[in-house]
This record gives sequence, C-alpha cells and structure tokens, in this order.
Amino acid sequence: MGIFSVILFFLASKLILWEVIYESFGFSTMPAYAGLFLVGVLWEPVGFLIAPIGLAISRKFEKEADLHSLGILGKPEPFLGAFKKLAKDNLANLRPHPIYVFFNYSHPTLLNRIKYIQTNSNTRET
Repeated sequence: MGIFSVILFFLASKLILWEVIYESFGFSTMPAYAGLFLVGVLWEPVGFLIAPIGLAISRKFEKEADLHSLGILGKPEPFLGAFKKLAKDNLANLRPHPIYVFFNYSHPTLLNRIKYIQTNSNTRET
C-alpha cells in the first residue's frame, strides 16, 4: 500500500502541472486548488476500476489470517462460533452477490470463511 501511495502522489503531482487538464475544464490559469480538485475528479473512475485489485489482495490475506488462527486454536469450533455470532450480531448478508463482493468486500463472506475453515480443519485432522 505504501508503494501504491507513493505512485499515486507522484501521478497527482504530474497531473497538477499538466495544462491540458485545466484547458479541458475551461480554466485559463492553473490554480493549485483547482488542480487538486480536477485530479480528484479524474481519479474517481480510475479508483473504482483499480479498487478490486486491492480488495482481492486483502481477501487473500484474510484467508491466510484465518488459516493461521486455525493453526493457533487447533480446532475450528471456537472460530466458527465467533463467525456465527458476528453474523447474527451484525445482521450480515450471508449470500451477497459475487459482483458486489468483488467491488466492495475487503474480507471473504462469512459463509466462504466458514467453508474455508471447515475444509482446512478437515485436511489438518487427516
């Protein structure tokens, strides 16, 4: 994320100095405050398309964290109980649409996490 932030700020600094952006939006001068606003406007659609990459990486790390926690606990029951309690207390959507998950979820869905834990606890016992 740090490297991504550095790249983002570098691109923003270059875009703020690019006259074409100002001219495209009808500015005759290049005020910095307008440049920051225009970079934000231009970044919005790009960020929407790039976000699923970061979310997929986050979901992968969450699966690894779940597997590590399973190794520490040694048995899946406390883990599964915690997931079920979270789902109940937070009124979680247990079956969100896959496209919505792709664009919005930084964690695997609770049902996917439960299935993953059950599958990996069965393979650890054998």
